Amino acid sequence: MMTIYRESPRNGVLSLTEAMNRMAAETTRTNFRPAMDVSETDSGYRLELAVPGLTTEHLEITAEQNTLKIAGTVEREQAEAGRRFHRVERHTGSFSRTITLPVGVNADAIVAHLSDGVLRIEIPKPETIKPRRIAIEAQAN
Repeated sequence: MMTIYRESPRNGVLSLTEAMNRMAAETTRTNFRPAMDVSETDSGYRLELAVPGLTTEHLEITAEQNTLKIAGTVEREQAEAGRRFHRVERHTGSFSRTITLPVGVNADAIVAHLSDGVLRIEIPKPETIKPRRIAIEAQAN
């Protein structure tokens, strides 16, 4: 036997008020954190953050004691006259990421590069935790 469902014009359709409320809630979100990858080599660590559209003027990196703070601001583009948004998914506002550094990291040796929307931060390992090869001396019998 086949089941017949009654079709309703409201199934899956938002009222204009509901749609406007959702859009307002989505556009007022300002707290976000850029995606970040952390990798390690024998000589150091690399942080890579996705920051599309940002320039060095929008970003700030500070190192204090054993923490590295990465902060930035994503500004909303100015609305053109007569332009109305129906959906806004790009985040705007300020963000901040704080990373705990290993003990002994030389903050002056940390370098950062911004290219193609990716912020790369190179953190050299302190000498105390770098792997070190120990030579073995042969003794004569």
